[in-house]
Amino acid sequence: MTDQHLTQAQAPSPKELAAVRLAVEELRATHPDAWVSSDGLYRIRESDLARMLDRSTRTLRNWREEGSGPAFYAIAGRITYALPDVLEWMRTRRCENS
Repeated sequence: MTDQHLTQAQAPSPKELAAVRLAVEELRATHPDAWVSSDGLYRIRESDLARMLDRSTRTLRNWREEGSGPAFYAIAGRITYALPDVLEWMRTRRCENS
């Protein structure tokens, strides 16, 4: 399986893409120095996700170790998160009643 195949398989749907673009705009509006990958996966750094969720990077690490956080990429020792995965993870945590 090639890298190109992986990118195509994980590309967001048009509806998801609209939500991802909105999330990117909001992230850049509140954190102008935020990095977003240009590979079509809309990956963000661990530190940017921590700021976006108002959580510490340590919390994100704990979630990764527990398997309870959003899917992530570990490439050359760097952790990044694809915004479509983050948004899906957030949707699965939606509660109607407390």
